[in-house]
Amino acid sequence: MDAHDLDELARRAARLQHEGRVASTQDAIRAVGGGPALSAAQVRRHLAAMTDAEFGQSEANAMRARMFDPVIEIMHAVNDHLERFTDRYLTARGTRLAGRAAGGSLDGDPIMHLRVLADISDAELAQVVVDAGAREPAFETVKSRHGRLQKIRTDHGGIFLHLLICPPGQVPGDQSQDLVRGHGVALLDVDGVMALRASLAGE
Repeated sequence: MDAHDLDELARRAARLQHEGRVASTQDAIRAVGGGPALSAAQVRRHLAAMTDAEFGQSEANAMRARMFDPVIEIMHAVNDHLERFTDRYLTARGTRLAGRAAGGSLDGDPIMHLRVLADISDAELAQVVVDAGAREPAFETVKSRHGRLQKIRTDHGGIFLHLLICPPGQVPGDQSQDLVRGHGVALLDVDGVMALRASLAGE
């Protein structure tokens, strides 16, 4: 399959997702028979262009900016909790948004990946996010390049949030590197997320 054929498949997959006929980018790729040669990034580029065309780039960017609001709220809630109990979290360094959302890529079922740079229990973290208005989380263990880490998954304001606990003595969680695969990723603290939101909103 040549580049033109792949691009046409990506366009068809993006159209399915744009019209709400599939639940995710991966579902769209399967629906058009894209296989491993068709990347999610290709589909998302077309999806972003379709969103811009439908709403106009200014309004589309304003919509993307608003997607950060639940993220900022949760980051503030966790940061405030860690600062409130500094005697228990002496080495804590707050929260970071990691991955493609931190790079401003928000089209195509984005999941907001947050790192919590503190030695906090998943139960306590879950209580913090629920108190901030998020749904009751699900718990899981992640096998990372730095050992097993605890993660909670929730959603807030219609935005999916995955919060990974990164104890500072175990995980270099403030480095711009994927903790499972090792490749480079975008990484922002809450001030950086707020600046990105303002930039998208044209503020």
